[in-house]
Amino acid sequence: MVWIDYAIMAVLGLSCLVSLIRGFVREALSLVTWGCAFYVASHYYADLSVWFTGFEDERVRNGIAIAALFIVTLIVGAIVNYVIGQLVEKTGLSGTDRVLGICFGALRGVLIIAAILFFLDTFTGMAKSDDWHQSQFIPYFTPVIRCFLNTCKARQVSCLKYRLWSLLNEEKTYVRYCRIAGVMPVNQSIYDALTVLQHRGQDAAGIITIDANNCFRLRKANGLVSDVFEARHMQRMQGNMGIGHVRYPTAGSSSASEAQPFYVNSPYGITLAHNGNLTNAHELRKKLLKKNAAISIPPLIPKSSSIFSPVSWITSVTTRWKRTTSSRRLRRPTA
Repeated sequence: MVWIDYAIMAVLGLSCLVSLIRGFVREALSLVTWGCAFYVASHYYADLSVWFTGFEDERVRNGIAIAALFIVTLIVGAIVNYVIGQLVEKTGLSGTDRVLGICFGALRGVLIIAAILFFLDTFTGMAKSDDWHQSQFIPYFTPVIRCFLNTCKARQVSCLKYRLWSLLNEEKTYVRYCRIAGVMPVNQSIYDALTVLQHRGQDAAGIITIDANNCFRLRKANGLVSDVFEARHMQRMQGNMGIGHVRYPTAGSSSASEAQPFYVNSPYGITLAHNGNLTNAHELRKKLLKKNAAISIPPLIPKSSSIFSPVSWITSVTTRWKRTTSSRRLRRPTA
């Protein structure tokens, strides 16, 4: 055996020893407590943060609320864990509890070792070393690692390796594609969202809102979000619904007229933003030309005199949109 095998034995033995001392019930409750702490802190921090009015920065209030909820949940869980542990000992089931605890510890140790081996194999060159190939225990963990990867793929957790690598190499990695934000109410909220979504490759930004009189307020231009929108622009863009878009050009020109969202003032007005290209655009173009429809962005809006009401018009656009082959997101505030 090599040193890797001894390290595996040490991790596995330590995990089993801890579970033997604590017992299965306490170990299981401890795991549940940590899960509850993460859930409570992530879902209810906003309700608690409003009470910390002494701090002006919202991030500070949220941070304090998250920490408080997390710690309190752990304390409550520890108390419950202790009480149940005492009940288990008084019922005379401590022997069975400790045996089950060893099994729990062994399973946990296997998962911890598999995670460490996966990390070393993926992000380091240790898998090419002689000690790695001479190890007697590493081959037994290969099925566990393979099962983990298959589970991730089945749940569409794609590019796990790339995502982790991106975190470790943030300066070298940039995700290059358009992004869309749609929220209610709007204005500053969409601005903040687009600021987060943009990256260095972004060349244009746009926001459109609808005011109380059902009038569109559109502003789009080339540049980053902070360059496109000034205070005077934000004051003019009132309303409780809107769309925001930041563009990374992968095809076509980069003119300001092609910045999104797009607005069509016929027959009743529609705004939309799309993500990516229409891979079946040639096929759609032929169908539209046969129907004497205009070829423009959005190319799915037919110029048919039979469309005379907002309901039938929206239905028509939705039906044609489903015929496209692309990755897209549609927000359709209509006036």
